[in-house]
Amino acid sequence: MSETALAVALGLSKTPVRESEGLVEVQPQRGTFVFRISASEAHNLSELREVLEVSALRLPWRRTPRRLGQTLAGIADKMRVALGAKDAGTYLEQAGRFHHSIIDRCDNHYLSRADAIVAFRIQTLRKPAGHGSRAQCGVPRAASRRRA
Repeated sequence: MSETALAVALGLSKTPVRESEGLVEVQPQRGTFVFRISASEAHNLSELREVLEVSALRLPWRRTPRRLGQTLAGIADKMRVALGAKDAGTYLEQAGRFHHSIIDRCDNHYLSRADAIVAFRIQTLRKPAGHGSRAQCGVPRAASRRRA
């Protein structure tokens, strides 16, 4: 899809389309393409996020473990309620807060910038297709099986 066609389809100028970092890929002499990702790439992206977050978690855990634990537990409780209510929108919002809370408490702008790139792409993959299943609410199938 061309940049112009995408802008027209979305009712936007070409500038926001160009600025949609990570969602539109410009290939010289070929055109502009909407972000696509294979199942393998999605898995790799998920692994990268896991590596970043597990490593990042160590920093605030050393500084303020109780505060971090309380924050994450509170968000996780809201995620459980949203999941039980099959409220994908709230679940995804809280999941984003959970991940952001870990990175934000590191107080490291390099880590924040690296995470922003990953988080932006993951956010595009988490749009629910509908309501009802755990997978649609952003819960990985493996995590669903462990909790079931």
